[in-house]
Amino acid sequence: MVEILIQGGDTEAATQAMRVAIKEIFEIDPLETRRGGGQLPGKRSFELLLVALAITPAIASAVDLASRSKLLGRIGRLLPKIHEQEAKTGAKFLIDVGDGKPIPAHEANRAQIEAALEHFAQNRKR
Repeated sequence: MVEILIQGGDTEAATQAMRVAIKEIFEIDPLETRRGGGQLPGKRSFELLLVALAITPAIASAVDLASRSKLLGRIGRLLPKIHEQEAKTGAKFLIDVGDGKPIPAHEANRAQIEAALEHFAQNRKR
């Protein structure tokens, strides 16, 4: 499962923009998980909210080359939208292709994501 992790800045605005982008590009509604965001006892501030938008396993678990290529193309279309939202909202984005090692979106490129997907696919075959 590919997850887009969003934290800090205007997390809500970034999350909504990414939900729209994922629906447009992947033609699915992402699964949303929220962590944190509750008020801390004795504090006026809030914990940092982390939102994970997951691209469903049916699309993200592309093991064969053709499926992986299509997934990479879609992720390639999503990256500029992520970069735009980072600049606009101040939120930080991470991309986790399923290996538990999120890549900072501002550093991510197609080659890094392809290598991470390949590594993940090889580990699934074992």
